[in-house]
Amino acid sequence: VRTSAAAFQMSATGTVASLSPLMDLAERDPGLCLQVLLAANQLKKSKTDGPFIFIEDVRMAIGLLGEVRLASQARSLLRANEKWMDHSNEIRWSEFLKFQITTAALAKFTCRQMELSDLESIAFTAGIVHQIGKLLLLRLHPAGFETILEYAQKKKVTISAAERLHFGGTSQELAAAFVSEQVLPPRLANVIRYWENPEAALEDSSLVAVIAFAHHLSLENQAGFSGELPSTNLPPLEKTPAWRILSRYAFPSFSLSKFQALARAQFSQP
Repeated sequence: VRTSAAAFQMSATGTVASLSPLMDLAERDPGLCLQVLLAANQLKKSKTDGPFIFIEDVRMAIGLLGEVRLASQARSLLRANEKWMDHSNEIRWSEFLKFQITTAALAKFTCRQMELSDLESIAFTAGIVHQIGKLLLLRLHPAGFETILEYAQKKKVTISAAERLHFGGTSQELAAAFVSEQVLPPRLANVIRYWENPEAALEDSSLVAVIAFAHHLSLENQAGFSGELPSTNLPPLEKTPAWRILSRYAFPSFSLSKFQALARAQFSQP
């Protein structure tokens, strides 16, 4: 969004003693995170002969791009105007970003608690970018969000249903189409495609399930604006497709109720 892009450009085009501020900005912002990862992987692929290993870590991606390329990248960032999502105190860009950051933190927390060590390094990034479709839609149809929201509230349907009516598809479908055309790490692409339906993921189903699981926990903890209208029909966590997948990896001693209480204590709103 414009404010994040401006902060990134200011840091990237100044006299930079350290890339750490840019890393901090990018790893906690969906649009910056995705664009940096795309740029770094495109650069690496263009210089690689033979097997290509994707960069999944945004801090490593910034290190690869370096100061000169980052300055150029900062000037060419695609921007969306976040003000078009600002409808009320509860439904606004800052609350949506809060939800993404909480989901990312909960995803990493879940991996640590369930000892899914092979997923912990990518869990936060996957949580940050999993709903990138909302940002893509905000970029393509800036004024569309207000119309979609008002229709969903009036007709008592989901925002996704209103998106389909107005645009012929959902922001989730838009994101899935987008990542299929990009040089993006496959694990992140699969999260973006399947987090709403983790059982449909033929690859990386455990990571997809972790993000869906964390998303549900963020809903339970009312951590900002999820991109959908609040629902009173939220199923119990143990009934979700995400838990059906993750329960295969849980130790016999793992208590879901204790885990939820611990997550609530660390991540719920004050």
